[in-house]
Amino acid sequence: MTQLSPVIRVAAEEWVPYTTLLHHNGTLDVAGPMKYFLDEFCEVLGASYEILRPSDRMWGMMLPNGSYSGMVGMILREEVDFALGPFFLNDEREEVADFTATFYYDSYYIVSQRPVASSDPAGIIKTFQPQVWLLVAVCMAVVGVVMMGMMWLTERLQGSGSPSRVSWAVMWSVKGLLQEPTSWLPGNASGRLMVAVWVLSALVIASVYQGNITAMLTLPKIKGLIDTVTDLINQNRLPWKLEHGGLKDILLNSKDKAMQKMATKFSGFIPSCWSARHEIQTGKFAAACDKTSIMSMMAWDFSTTGRCHFYMGKYGIITLGSFSLLFPTNSSLMGRANQLIFKLTEGGLWAEWLAWQLGNSKECLKPPTADRGEGVKPLGVQDILGLLILLAIGYLASLLLFAGETLFFHRTNHVPKITASLSPPTRAASP
Repeated sequence: MTQLSPVIRVAAEEWVPYTTLLHHNGTLDVAGPMKYFLDEFCEVLGASYEILRPSDRMWGMMLPNGSYSGMVGMILREEVDFALGPFFLNDEREEVADFTATFYYDSYYIVSQRPVASSDPAGIIKTFQPQVWLLVAVCMAVVGVVMMGMMWLTERLQGSGSPSRVSWAVMWSVKGLLQEPTSWLPGNASGRLMVAVWVLSALVIASVYQGNITAMLTLPKIKGLIDTVTDLINQNRLPWKLEHGGLKDILLNSKDKAMQKMATKFSGFIPSCWSARHEIQTGKFAAACDKTSIMSMMAWDFSTTGRCHFYMGKYGIITLGSFSLLFPTNSSLMGRANQLIFKLTEGGLWAEWLAWQLGNSKECLKPPTADRGEGVKPLGVQDILGLLILLAIGYLASLLLFAGETLFFHRTNHVPKITASLSPPTRAASP
């Protein structure tokens, strides 16, 4: 049983924002919500405290020889009176030590580098899926063929002088799609019905395309968002790492295949998300972290850079439940600690202390699309790069075609006469 002494020995490891380790003249101290609790607890006990840090910088897990590492091992070896933590409650630790009453709840989310909106040069053709573009081309071909057939049939049955050339049918179907006026319309009712249907369909297609282009330029789609475990394991852009502790076992014991894969395909361990914040910020890997740690990283990032470089997934992957302190079995300090925890919880002080640490993290909880800011953003060259590429390709194709025509007519010593006509050619009258 733990004996009360004027100086209580407390095991602590850094977990920002709950516990921040400080060094003063060779002695170790803590800051953050757990510091506030420790001060209150020592006032109740009429004692002071001494902070001891585990040599392996671990919270504690069972080793192959049956002993425990980290702060749990320090408790079992009676090196400390209790461990500040905080700790997630699990069965393995509960078998060898006592958890206090719960004072906070949290869940795990995926955190990664914040994606940015970028323009896609191929966006002018990605407004429709390839199947839609193919369907539009087929419709144009069908309209052209049907139009040629109708002109030929009208000429045969009515003896009219309507054009029957392929070029006129093709030109008409293209002009209909582009909403351009044409100098000729079928004279029969069936042909005009075909014209009306195609023009109406082309109007809808053009309007949808114009709307998609406008949306693409004003609000580009954010790529690379990792919101769920499925998103994480199905991408190959970022590796991911897990915190030391029981998270891997929780994922492996899950019935969800995606979570099991997350626990088997990870690229290594990190001491804590806070210690790996620089690597996550620069996009070296993603990680699974508790929400409070992520918000603390966001608050630090926004305070130091004025921008948001972290992205937290929309959906929690694990609800780990409660936070508690850890005491040796049958500790005489346990009852007083629980009384103080209940008092602080009822007074709302835990939430208030934690809010002090998180600062302006809520600014970075906004979706990445909000990073564009308010007001109208002028478009740059990159935003219309796809259009410029298409224009350059069209000009190049025209120049190559012109060179080919010039070469052909030069070799045949024949210069074509270029004429323009607004009306289709007509057949000469039979003698």
